[in-house]
Amino acid sequence: MDLFTIGYEGMTIDGFVRNLLLGKVDIVADVRLNPISRKPFFSKKSLARALEGHGISYVHLRELGTPRDMRTTVMQTGDYEKFMHEYRGFLTTRLHELEELLLLVRSKNVALMCFEKDPDKCHRSAVAMAVKELDGNGLRIRSI
Repeated sequence: MDLFTIGYEGMTIDGFVRNLLLGKVDIVADVRLNPISRKPFFSKKSLARALEGHGISYVHLRELGTPRDMRTTVMQTGDYEKFMHEYRGFLTTRLHELEELLLLVRSKNVALMCFEKDPDKCHRSAVAMAVKELDGNGLRIRSI
């Protein structure tokens, strides 16, 4: 069983969808706190429409988004190690949401989506690891 992660930084909607289709993704789980974007087609409603046109469902998991204060601090300091440590601590308060996500991952091919291209600098990697730890059955995390 795989859990995919994808960042749309530097992508067009066509390239984004192509990567999802190649991974046979059924559901995009948007883990942005605020699902808006200056990039065309990457805000919640237009993204959901674009994905549905290709048979991919969209779900917004706002509760797993990065709290504003953490996002502001990492943008100011660039200290991703500290950010990831703090975000992992935040996730301990979101066990219900993580368990719900795990149920989804067990039934469909899911891709966690956020903006950042580099998964090591994005909270979606911490979400994926938290789901993997809950799973305990060899869940693989794959960035696409």
